[in-house]
Amino acid sequence: ELLTEVPWLKPIFIVFWIFTSWALLSVMTGAVAEGMISTKAEEMSSDVADKEEQKKQFAEAMRQIAIEADTDGGGTIDKDEFEALRSSNKWLELQELAGVHAAEIENVFDCLLESQVTFNGSPPAVSIDEFVAGFLQCHEPPVAVSL
Repeated sequence: ELLTEVPWLKPIFIVFWIFTSWALLSVMTGAVAEGMISTKAEEMSSDVADKEEQKKQFAEAMRQIAIEADTDGGGTIDKDEFEALRSSNKWLELQELAGVHAAEIENVFDCLLESQVTFNGSPPAVSIDEFVAGFLQCHEPPVAVSL
């Protein structure tokens, strides 16, 4: 009845209705978007934690293989120990763990071995930590720094 008695209130009421509807819709959209963003952040955090755990497990398994390959107990793996590893049953485990073919494992080890400098005429050898770090780097996707 008020709108029929005071006709100039109709445009004001329509504008009020439009802005009220828009404000309510904006609040609801914001609440839904905030919920989705927080859920995605939790998922990403969980994924990062899972990847870190997998990386730790991979590193520990590689370390165990390297320790077993180090037959002289010097904390390093030389070419002879690596060749012994190739002929052992741990070789297939290493291939499966690293997720690469035998030739790629040999290439990684050769690259690690070539980076070693020897001063006393002893054959070059890769430390267990370098061995693990080299395969960890190969196991991760490449980034600009590693290229």
